[in-house]
Amino acid sequence: MTYRTNPTTGDKVSLLGYGCMRWPSVGGRSAREGNEEIDQEMVNCLVDFAIEHGVNYFDTSPAYCRGTSERATGIALSRHPREKYLIATRMMQFDTIPCNDCKYCMPCPYGLDIPAILLHYNKCLNEGNIPESSTDPEYRKTRRAYLVGYDRSVPRLRQASHCIGCGQCSPHCPQRIDIPAELHRIDAYVERLRQNTL
Repeated sequence: MTYRTNPTTGDKVSLLGYGCMRWPSVGGRSAREGNEEIDQEMVNCLVDFAIEHGVNYFDTSPAYCRGTSERATGIALSRHPREKYLIATRMMQFDTIPCNDCKYCMPCPYGLDIPAILLHYNKCLNEGNIPESSTDPEYRKTRRAYLVGYDRSVPRLRQASHCIGCGQCSPHCPQRIDIPAELHRIDAYVERLRQNTL
């Protein structure tokens, strides 16, 4: 296994990380589908195999496996010495859309770049570049940052304004995002920014 050293903490992190989005269910399919429980015994075996082969970085999230990934991951890892692994959990903020850029929603039949649209919104939200009103002291700066960044990261023909709401993307989303609703909300917001009518 190849490792990289975190310059801040000195931790040696495996170059190959283990994503915990698709733990198996007792029925044999991914626990992100259906309502079956996670197969904890199988999760334990998978984690054991990964650690035995040098993987020490595990990534989970409150949104994975219908909210059960963190618990199953914790049970499996707690059977190992704490210094054997590093764990990250994605923090889902209020103010964000829980897209993790898995691209399962793609390709869009109408050519939209769905992950890029959602991720640009989240990035601006996290950086404070989502103006709520034209009376905000930083309105001009944040408005420009959002619009310029949007046009640079998502070509015009692939932006949210072209979503017709067909819904073909939503069943494939492991985070259960109502993608058409979010795209329409973002498009309405972008139009208000463009028209300067916030």
